[in-house]
Amino acid sequence: MSTEDTPSPVTRLVPILTIITIIIMIGAAVFHITTLGPKPAPTFSRGTAPAAPDYSERSAWFVRPDVELVGGWGKPWGVDLLWFADGQANYPGGWNAPIDWTGADASANLDKIWLDSVLIDQGVFAPRRRTASSFANSPEDTRSANALEQEDIFASFDQYADADHKLRGVFIGGRGTGINAAISVYENRIADTLPFKNLFGGIILAPGTEVDSISGMPDLQQCSAEPPTFPCLLNLGELNDEAAAEAVSETMRTFSIWLDENVPKPAEPLPPIQTISIVPINRPDEN
Repeated sequence: MSTEDTPSPVTRLVPILTIITIIIMIGAAVFHITTLGPKPAPTFSRGTAPAAPDYSERSAWFVRPDVELVGGWGKPWGVDLLWFADGQANYPGGWNAPIDWTGADASANLDKIWLDSVLIDQGVFAPRRRTASSFANSPEDTRSANALEQEDIFASFDQYADADHKLRGVFIGGRGTGINAAISVYENRIADTLPFKNLFGGIILAPGTEVDSISGMPDLQQCSAEPPTFPCLLNLGELNDEAAAEAVSETMRTFSIWLDENVPKPAEPLPPIQTISIVPINRPDEN
């Protein structure tokens, strides 16, 4: 006859209770993930997109001259920089971030310090835009969000070209996704297009940019080449804010001199014609 003790009822219940506990824990984890985890991104809709920026207003720009600049007919030849800040893809409220989102301001501040310190009597323009977020949804929604951002990129340049350019020289540049914005402006608004064909100085890349990692970068000579050839590429590398500002200023000064020496100076536009109404004068012997 066996001498082993017969398991007690409590001992028999331990494996069953363990299995039940594991099932409860798994169920709780699934509930936590489904209720508290990230919600699926909504379908892209222009009806719910942030309002389009009005680039005729100062509020649509991170940086913009507060005074009217002299056109290309002045001497020295004026040169502008159109700068695109890095986009922030972590906006949680929709497919595109509004232009006044604080995350966008934080990104632009990386460049604003040295952009404001460019020691040159030239113009710096840095537009805001509705940057696309990183929602993971259908490829079609992603394309729509990117297209909305692209509209703002082109609209900002078109406003600059219509109201502020005044036949001045112009560089374009950016940081992060802003570099892609600058390249798209070059390809769609500047390359082989008058008057920019003669007035385009080149592309400027923010400090820390790895040129080899950028797709579609135009094949431009380095701005440091001697003698200087324009358009050129200025990569600010690992320069600090002060050195970056000086490098940009010096490159723009050099281009200003190059324009004066190589491009016909445009004539200053005539002032607006004022129409004066003349009332006919009747002589005494005339009815």
